[in-house]
Amino acid sequence: ELVPPEQAGRLVKKAVRISLIAPGGGVDGNGSVFLALDRSPGFQVDVVGRKSTLYDQYPEGWPGGQAAPNLASFGQDVLRMG
Repeated sequence: ELVPPEQAGRLVKKAVRISLIAPGGGVDGNGSVFLALDRSPGFQVDVVGRKSTLYDQYPEGWPGGQAAPNLASFGQDVLRMG
């Protein structure tokens, strides 16, 4: 079965994969930049996570930081899952 040309780019493994941790990754303010990167042949940009979740808080050691789950523990989980 042939893949339609408009979907082929999403299925090809790209040279560099960027997992953008949201919230806090600048998705709202820099969304157009991330979209442009994702559309380029050398990059794949994945937005991982959402606002207003249990991990949507700074880690200990930051002003107002909290114990896990937090953004640091979420980022470690994302790395562990690959």
